[in-house]
Amino acid sequence: MRRSIHLAAAGALALAAATVVPSAASAAPDTVTISGNAYEFIFSLGSISFNDTLPSRTGDATKGPATITVDQHPEISVQTGTDGAYSITVPNDADITLRATATGYHETYTQTFHTSGADLTQVNFQMPADMIFKAMAGIAHVSLDADGNPTRCAIVSTLYHKEGRNAPDFWTFHEDHPHGIAGASASDAGTVKPTYFNKHVLPDPTQPSSSPDGGVLWTGVPAGRYQLTAATQDDSHRFSTFVADCKDGRFINASPPQGLYELNDGESANPADLAFPAMSSGRIEFPAPAGSGQPDAPAKAATTTRLSAPKSIRAMHKATVRVRVKSTGGAPTGKVAVFDGAKKVASLALKAGKASAKVLLKKVGKHRLRAVYAGSSTAASSTSRAITIRVH
Repeated sequence: MRRSIHLAAAGALALAAATVVPSAASAAPDTVTISGNAYEFIFSLGSISFNDTLPSRTGDATKGPATITVDQHPEISVQTGTDGAYSITVPNDADITLRATATGYHETYTQTFHTSGADLTQVNFQMPADMIFKAMAGIAHVSLDADGNPTRCAIVSTLYHKEGRNAPDFWTFHEDHPHGIAGASASDAGTVKPTYFNKHVLPDPTQPSSSPDGGVLWTGVPAGRYQLTAATQDDSHRFSTFVADCKDGRFINASPPQGLYELNDGESANPADLAFPAMSSGRIEFPAPAGSGQPDAPAKAATTTRLSAPKSIRAMHKATVRVRVKSTGGAPTGKVAVFDGAKKVASLALKAGKASAKVLLKKVGKHRLRAVYAGSSTAASSTSRAITIRVH
């Protein structure tokens, strides 16, 4: 979403992003690092401007550092330093949600990652000042409790263009706007339908799909774990998925270059984006062409992907993996990728919603495999739960 707006456009809810740096270790590490920057939700009204890092890069003593905490491990926390930069060490092969707090700013959560043997960089927090968050909530019709938190869960992301993922540094990324993919549709969060930001960076219930801003939000989401994805009706753009762990009162910010970022040709979603979902991806509804007088185009059906394999095999022997994708709209077609951690070990074509392959797992020890269904013109993408194979 656009980074600099006036008060009337204060509904654009924040930034947080991630890219992957391959691990140099030959064996899966015990820990990985997550790093990024904390900075203000960029906003201006006359002479008042919010465009600083936390702590302030301009020397404003009222803007102190942010504290970054691991939600699943509250004993792990760090404070941000120069330019709002931080780096935090977290367990590998684990679900990780980060939380940022700073005096005078609204508490912000990331999407839930599943660390997969590689460091995560540019996991940034764009934090709205408390007064700005209240104004944004009013524009987006988000009900707040007495403490100023959403009464239920609020989720924000951006259908982010792939070109912006090549930013060489934080400040280049910071100045990349507008940066959305227009005409795309996001999936439901359970039964909650998305609302898109219009070209003025305002959440607009009449906006039928994403604008060039790319912003999308879900409000009033019940507690639970949701896998969210997006698509264009003509499949001209493909997007990653992300997982949101919703709790009442939580504001989740899955922003570029993470969240619903555009995939490159032939690229599969990063396994770290695919925390084990508790439910399938939701429906994706496409609007009819403007002025056509036609009903809305058929929605993409929700899907569930399941992966099975033997619990153990001998070293240098192949394991047979089987994938089954179920859909609310008939047997899905398309491709499924199987990952061993961050490494793709198989690419399969579905037949009647099923596929199988033999994969070679060379290293002795535990291997965590998952299957990622890419989706099709009629079915939404989805990800299986991880399974463990022990090689002995």
